[in-house]
Amino acid sequence: MLQIGSGKLFTRDVEYHNKLKGVIYSNLHLMAEDRIETDTGSIEGTSTFHNSNVLIFTYTELIEALPDSDGPGFMASHGIASFISDFSAILSFALNCIASPSYSLIERLLSDEMGTSTHTVPNKVVNQTFDKVIYCQESHKQHLINFTQQLHGLNRKTFLTVMNAIRTYVTGIHRIADNFELAYTLLVASIESLAQEFDGHQATWNDYEERKRRIIDEALTGAEEELAERVRNAILGIEHVSLGKRFQAFAINHIKPSFFREESDAVTHPITRFDLPTALSNAYLARSKYIHTSQKLPKPLDRDSGYSDTCRIDNKTWLTIQGLARLARHIITEFIMRQQTITSEPYNYNLERSNIMTVSLAPQYWIQIVDFSSEPYRVYRRLFYLS
Repeated sequence: MLQIGSGKLFTRDVEYHNKLKGVIYSNLHLMAEDRIETDTGSIEGTSTFHNSNVLIFTYTELIEALPDSDGPGFMASHGIASFISDFSAILSFALNCIASPSYSLIERLLSDEMGTSTHTVPNKVVNQTFDKVIYCQESHKQHLINFTQQLHGLNRKTFLTVMNAIRTYVTGIHRIADNFELAYTLLVASIESLAQEFDGHQATWNDYEERKRRIIDEALTGAEEELAERVRNAILGIEHVSLGKRFQAFAINHIKPSFFREESDAVTHPITRFDLPTALSNAYLARSKYIHTSQKLPKPLDRDSGYSDTCRIDNKTWLTIQGLARLARHIITEFIMRQQTITSEPYNYNLERSNIMTVSLAPQYWIQIVDFSSEPYRVYRRLFYLS
């Protein structure tokens, strides 16, 4: 919604300027006089409220004019809820903190209560994220400004995919409070969602699972080469092949040298470039086992890691939740920063607005206006805005 409300996607004039305000609860602390202006809204500090700091989020929403301002589709404002939800996810991701419009969520995540299945508190699993208070430094402010400027400038398709990755990452961080397996899986998925859309991978027959490949090749013995090739291409077109390899290649391709150097200075047992392929393969394996069989993480990962990035299991290097979270933030951020940006992009965003749904109208509302002799039969649909 942040791109829609900014006017970047408009093709007509602006009808309304709505100055919206809302509250974000967070462990990020800004002084009362502090204010951070970004391309996706601004936040300013207030006094501390219980264990959670209150931030005031301000957003200027633009509403595009319609050809007929009194006709169907007229809307004065979307309200603050969808904008504040998106910005909270961005703030959480960019500054490695906890931020949400829900006070009860923040209170639970920052409490000292142990999870029912994790038997530990979140702030002992990952560094900084769940601290009671994170003081916002000037470097944090500048990073947030630069990050949101780049994010807002992405083309619409890339923006939507990136926001999905960010939300998946933030949701994974939240799940550390109650389910390590789900948290680990979501952190892997946050990287994988970008890899599936933007790695540019073209599958080859050698990418196909060896066991299945051998059976199909045997069945095609004696067939003409052209026919065999068409069968193989048809299989590749409908099967998801080498997802683990694609995930690994995408991740490695989006890691800067600074990840292993400057960013690792204060890290316990940081991942090395040599061990990274094995660790990524193990992370993807853990994700697959949980999705398909609900298998728990290996024991050394299912406990307090002392903020270590890695651990050794059966003489193989694994990423801890701390290490996977740090890696995922780096990869997603690096992907965003590498993309080209644009200032405007005419785009039909109607179905992407918040609280919008489409329904099929009953025949009595449209059948009388259809001329079956002049155009193909079609089902009429109408947009509805849910308040």
